[in-house]
Amino acid sequence: MNSGASAPVLPPPLPKRRRRWKLLLWATGIFVALWVCVFKSSPLSGHQEELRAIEALSALRYPEQNAKARPACTDKGYKVVEFFGGFPPASFNAVSVKANPKFSDVEMVRESAEGKARIHVRLVRDNGWKFDDVYLNQIKGKECNQWASYICEHPIAFTLQFHADDVATFSKNALDTTKDILQVIQQIKQLSESEQRD
Repeated sequence: MNSGASAPVLPPPLPKRRRRWKLLLWATGIFVALWVCVFKSSPLSGHQEELRAIEALSALRYPEQNAKARPACTDKGYKVVEFFGGFPPASFNAVSVKANPKFSDVEMVRESAEGKARIHVRLVRDNGWKFDDVYLNQIKGKECNQWASYICEHPIAFTLQFHADDVATFSKNALDTTKDILQVIQQIKQLSESEQRD
């Protein structure tokens, strides 16, 4: 080791060339993975035709444009639109679609101050998707489990079924009140008879 000799100064190493194609490949892979996760995993993906059919009926003004809804409905579906004075699912949001070759059920929900509502819109494939019926799972937070076409045909029966709990409670309260009134009448009658004996 020579103390007077200094080591030669080397230039700094050149930066490694980054390969742009690797960066581009990574970016493309990340983009494809995100696209698959976000768009392909949606329960509504691949059902744009069904959703467009619902949107077209929802966009009409009822009852002024009932006639324009006719071509987008089956006979049964048009009766539902006429009975309700409009397209019942218009204020709902689509959640999922259960598709079959001949029909499709679109699950829709709505949250309101009155409670949660959940329905299934039945569309039938007939030269495009046509509105056929609505299955009412839950209305105003209360289980319903009835087809809208049944409600159109049997409105009184449906009302009694849907409000059966309320009718039963009212009937029980009325019966209890009637029993109380009868007890009061009997007590008055007994008092009256005892006064007549005296």
